[in-house]
Amino acid sequence: MISISDSTALWRWFLFGEAAAAALFLLLRLGLPESARWLASVGRLAEAKAVLARVVAAMPDANPAAAPATATPGEAQGYGVLLSGTYRKRMALAALPWFLLDIATYGVGLFTPVILAAIHFGKAHSGTLAGERVDITGSGAIDLFLLLGFLIGLWTVPRFGRVRMQVVGFLLMAAAMGILFMAAQMTGDGATKTVWILAGFVLFNLAMNAGPNSTTFAMASALFPTTLRASANGLAAAVAKLGATLGVFLLPIIKADWGVPVVLLLMVGVAILGAASTAILDEAVDDGELP
Repeated sequence: MISISDSTALWRWFLFGEAAAAALFLLLRLGLPESARWLASVGRLAEAKAVLARVVAAMPDANPAAAPATATPGEAQGYGVLLSGTYRKRMALAALPWFLLDIATYGVGLFTPVILAAIHFGKAHSGTLAGERVDITGSGAIDLFLLLGFLIGLWTVPRFGRVRMQVVGFLLMAAAMGILFMAAQMTGDGATKTVWILAGFVLFNLAMNAGPNSTTFAMASALFPTTLRASANGLAAAVAKLGATLGVFLLPIIKADWGVPVVLLLMVGVAILGAASTAILDEAVDDGELP
């Protein structure tokens, strides 16, 4: 239920809610054990086995030392090694699709109400305030499918693999933006147009969170040895946030100068590039396709 409040302190409660959630995550994080793979890599095998015992129901022959190879003690550690010949392709696979995803995620996600309004969702309702309320209500309903997408990803990614779900997710995101592009070409504000608009946004949110928004976060962990994972994930995330910045900064400018249809077509292209870069770089990685 959407309502209007004249409270001048409401924004403070929004910020307090974010701070409370962050504090809760910090408290939960304090109780997490060290990675079993890291413990094994530094010779603390008993502790590694104890950590595994906390998360694996039965492991009669569990061998923490059997983790993927870690860097040797003499191997150079740091960001330079991530861009070396040994790891360059892996770094590209971890960073480039994530960069492209964040262009779409932040560019489309943060401006969902703006895009809804621009393609006249709910404008059949009389009055500016009524139209804005319908746009906000529609955005809230659409965003529920972000959570559903993550729940679907919990089931699909382990069964079909990170790379496959990332490629499929990007392609479905492109299809969703294509649906919204077609809806933007429709005249009037009838029920058919509304259905297509909602279908496009719902498919986008489901595909994004069941696919690349679930897999890109974990890609570096699958590609790099234990001693390099944190640095690789940090570098990939930094590159991704460049994409987020571009999406948030450029898409409103593009919308103002060329209109929403151009923005939607660009997002189709970005999603297709995400799928293509994932597939091509996965083939280029020496060890073949990821699990």
